[in-house]
Order: sequence, then structure tokens, then C-alpha cells
Amino acid sequence: MKHRTSIKTILTLLTVSALGTVLAQDMNRTRTEESLRAQQQLQLQLQEQNQIYGYEFMSQAERNTYMERLRQANTEEERNRIRNEHRERMDLRKRALNGVGNLGAGGGTGPGMGGKSPVIIPGPKGGGRH
Repeated sequence: MKHRTSIKTILTLLTVSALGTVLAQDMNRTRTEESLRAQQQLQLQLQEQNQIYGYEFMSQAERNTYMERLRQANTEEERNRIRNEHRERMDLRKRALNGVGNLGAGGGTGPGMGGKSPVIIPGPKGGGRH
């Protein structure tokens, strides 16, 4: 009788162990799939940033609306008109936010624009750049 009980116990432990392994594999697969989805989402966002002029001056809702307008346009001419209107709006927004009349003059803190001004610290004989 003891022999049968110990065999049942061993079989139960093996079954539980196997189920635990299957559950752990399933959890790892789920985490991997979630990680891949997050990476794909990030990649799409980066692509969108590179494709939309003035991306940094727009809300997510504005980006979505703009992309939807482009998708619904029937001709390339219509898409170009939408892009040009959008570019003009973003240029105006950029000027307003930066307080700059000339877009080529910098003033922004976007990629490649530096974003730092020299700090002026008054010294013993007046001010100077440091």
C-alpha cells in the first residue's frame, strides 16, 4: 500500500512540475510578445517623428488627424496640398513658440540645434562669457 501511495505522490509531483514548466514557458512567451509589441510601437513612433514635419509642435491627436487626412486624400496633388498647408501651420507655430521671425536662425532645442546658450557670469570687472 505504501508503494502505491509513493508512486501516486511521485506522479502527482511530476504532473505539477510539468504544469509549472508549461505555465512558466507561457508567461515567458507572453512577456516576449509584449516586448516585441512595445518595440514595434516605439519604432512606429520614431518613423512617424521622421515623417511628420513639425512633429515636436503637435499633440498626438493632431498627428493622428494629419495622418488620417493624408490617408484619405485621393490624389498625390491633394496630399501635397495638405502637406504644404501643414508645413505653413507648423512654421507659424514654430515662430510663435520661439519668438523668432526667421526659421533658419535656430532658437529651437530640437535634434541638432544644440539648445544651450552661453552663460554670462559677471566677474570682478564686469561681465564676460564663460
